[in-house]
This record gives sequence, structure tokens and C-alpha cells, in this order.
Amino acid sequence: MEKTNLPLISVILPVYNVASYIKEAIQSILDQTIQDFEIIVIDDCSTDKTIEIVNSYKDDRIKIITKDKNKGLIDSLNIGFKAAKGKYIARMDGDDISDSKRFEKQLQILENNPEIKVCGSWLQAFGNDDKIIKHKEKHEQILVNMMAHCSMSLGSVMLDRVWVEGEYFDENKKHVEDYDFWLRAFMKFKFHHVKQYLYNYLLQSDSLTNQININESKR
Repeated sequence: MEKTNLPLISVILPVYNVASYIKEAIQSILDQTIQDFEIIVIDDCSTDKTIEIVNSYKDDRIKIITKDKNKGLIDSLNIGFKAAKGKYIARMDGDDISDSKRFEKQLQILENNPEIKVCGSWLQAFGNDDKIIKHKEKHEQILVNMMAHCSMSLGSVMLDRVWVEGEYFDENKKHVEDYDFWLRAFMKFKFHHVKQYLYNYLLQSDSLTNQININESKR
């Protein structure tokens, strides 16, 4: 295979006032067993020390895009997805942590199964065994659950960048932008989840993840 200067993975990391968490989030990416990546940080006009902390890392793989106006998560996601250069895109939130083998496990699925274009994983809230998300593994199972609620957790996925080109998040679908995004993807490609806890998320009582997905493993 011809060697290029392009990264294998583009990590899309939107941030806004996550100074208390961003160091651990970035470090969990830097500690991955797969090291061929770029990290694209999109700052939505943070007013705390988030960007100061990001700038403290002297790693050429970390690229910062600073917005001149706070426009929200959907805008940040679209900016990041358009800037991505990698073969794959991995999503990450600035207040969450990825297991060190997350990229390795998801790459194994995507590289060995060309019909699968999106790979997620199980999730667990920080230090809370009761707040877990065990997404269904196979595409057909995921599709059935998608009829009732969003059964893909955007922050934990890795996906093939080729499909993403031209398929971005709809500004008119605030709070359900990921659900809309996945429904369009389901028409074209297969999905998969690694049956391991590869992503730790910050539990917020008013989050859509907490309200909708927390009991999926019981379905």
C-alpha cells in the first residue's frame, strides 16, 4: 500500500467550557494503542481555560479550530467532519474518556468487514455501574432498536470518512441531529457495535443519552 502523509484516523473533538475534563479526554486519545491519528479540536468560543489546556500539548497531531461565534454543537460537528483528512473519523466528546484499545477494536471491525461503515461500542458512566449502555451488536438488531430510539451513541463511534463526505448534520434537527444522521446512513451501509465498554461518558441528568439510551440493554 502506498504510504501517504494523511492520518489513518481523524478524531473530531468539539469543545465548549470543558476545562475540568479536557485534559483526561485528550490524554485518553494520546494513549491509544493505535497512534496514527490527528485530533481536530473545534472550540465553540469557550470562556474558561479549555483552549489554554489544549494548547499546552506540544503535539503536531492536535489541530485547533477556533470559531469566531458560538453556534452550537451541530455547527462544530460539521466543521470538524469537513476538516477531517483520515480514512476514518472517530468522534469524541471533551468531557468523556476512551479506553486505550478503543481505536484498535473498532478498526479491526471496519478493516475486516468492508460492508460495515460505522462501528460503536458499549458505554459506561464514570464510576457508575448502573448507568451503562449495552447497544446491540449486529446491524439488523441496531436497525430494529432505531425504530424506537437512537441506538448509536455518536460520541463513541468510528466511521468511514468516504460516506461522510456530503452527508453532514442538519442544523434544523437540533437535539435529534445524530438520529437524523444515522437514519440516512442506514439506507446505505451496515452498522456494528463492539460488545465491550470502550467509552466512558460524563453522566448528565438532562442529557438525551441518559433519557433515551440508558436502558437499551434491557430491550
